[in-house]
This record gives sequence, structure tokens and C-alpha cells, in this order.
Amino acid sequence: MPTSAVMKAAMQAYINHFNSGSAEAVANLYANDATVEDPVGSPAIAGRAAILAFYQKSIATGAKLTLDAPIRSSHGNSAAMAFSAIIGP
Repeated sequence: MPTSAVMKAAMQAYINHFNSGSAEAVANLYANDATVEDPVGSPAIAGRAAILAFYQKSIATGAKLTLDAPIRSSHGNSAAMAFSAIIGP
């Protein structure tokens, strides 16, 4: 089970990699068989290649992510973060 520090670091890496424009680095945070549902309720994006394509398109919009609160983790295997995506000027 990952530690709280490892989970928080992975979530901060997500923000950092997205904002630096590295879709590859964001996609590499996911398992090979991961799925992404963005927005919630939409069809799942399955597999790292499809996830990479999703983030390439997302980053190409010029969006930037900002944390709205500190990253939180549990004593179990969960972590969460609240963030905003700012698109455009």
C-alpha cells in the first residue's frame, strides 16, 4: 500500500506535469489498464494510449490547473485533491 507521502506526491506530480504541458508524464502516472471518466458519467477512456491522447487534447486547450485546497490522504489507500481548471486568459 502506498504511503500518504507517495500518494500526495503523485497527485502534485499530476498538477505539475499537466501545467508543464507534458501529457506523456501525466499519462505515465496511470497504470497500463487504467480508466479515466472525465467528466463523470461520460464513457470511460481505457488504457494508457487513450489516456495519453485525452491529456494531449486537454493540455492543447491551454488549460492550467490550480489546487483549491491542500492535497489530502487517508491512512488507507486513498487520496483526494480539489482543483480548478482555468481555460483561456
